Amino acid sequence: QMSTTSVVEKKVVFHGNEGYATSVTHYYHFLFAALFPLLEFHTSSHVNESSQYVICTDVGPMKSLLCEMPLNILSLAGSATSLSRKDVEVIKQDPVSRQTKASHPTALPAYDNFTETIFNDPHIPHLSKASLYRVVQWIRQHIPPYIQELPTYDVLLIERTDKETYFRDVSTVVSRERPSGASLRRIENHQELSEAIAHVCNSTQQQTLGRPITYANISLERCSLFYQCHLFSHAKIVIGQHGAALSNIAFMIDTDHNVDKSKADDDKKHNESNEGNLKKRKRHVIEINPPPAYNPAKEHFKRVARQHFRNLSRFMAVNYQCISQEHDVAPVDVKMVVDALKKCLE
Repeated sequence: QMSTTSVVEKKVVFHGNEGYATSVTHYYHFLFAALFPLLEFHTSSHVNESSQYVICTDVGPMKSLLCEMPLNILSLAGSATSLSRKDVEVIKQDPVSRQTKASHPTALPAYDNFTETIFNDPHIPHLSKASLYRVVQWIRQHIPPYIQELPTYDVLLIERTDKETYFRDVSTVVSRERPSGASLRRIENHQELSEAIAHVCNSTQQQTLGRPITYANISLERCSLFYQCHLFSHAKIVIGQHGAALSNIAFMIDTDHNVDKSKADDDKKHNESNEGNLKKRKRHVIEINPPPAYNPAKEHFKRVARQHFRNLSRFMAVNYQCISQEHDVAPVDVKMVVDALKKCLE
């Protein structure tokens, strides 16, 4: 006898807290304002595992990453059904408004809130630690076997290599192209830096591992999301220039660690009083951080270091160090990076 169990169709809408027109077409915003909220919703107790999804927001070039997930996605809609800025403000002020009628899309919360201006804003929702553990664990459990068999490395150096424009928005009157990879930022002396890091790793034997440290210089442009999760889940130290790839710090969280997952976000801020705990952390991030480009259109503009991945690292209980870079395509002080690496290896 054939089953008559009905499959529930879920219409969902994404929106970002930051970025152009609340867009989720950039990897950082896609991860925290689209994929993580969707998986949080999907793995919640009131959603059926066989639910079918209609994505009502344009995710641009992130469609391939979203379609990697073993979810029943019926369709991916365009930007015409995306939330307006006014709708987003209503949702932020009244989270209950997300619970709409079945015939209308459910507006999922956005967690791309790691910039200094909104990270400490109590009115903006943060992904709870319990949900974070559940989402990351779900992704890890669904990594295909052929990816699980690929090698992992203790130390990763991220190289930006893709010089192509990654997204062209043809829905607007004036076509809008967004650069990515090396066309946006790069380390001018990246090869010299990679060789110096390889030398340190090859000549160092970490006592806790009892073996030589493994190292890889990697480019993540157009990589599978499962592969990125696989790499960062096993990495002990990640070195990279400010950019989307560092969003994968989220996968460095230790989901097997014995902590109280029922706490919502007690240690979200990781204030100065917690700085002493940094030495106990087993994961490290070294960010090479150029100042933001000068924008005279922004009132009271200050050329201060971007705080996204500093805040994200602390939220994930990952040790963080920052190396300044003069501008987006400048060379970096190799000795400073090497010294930071050695500090992590102590």
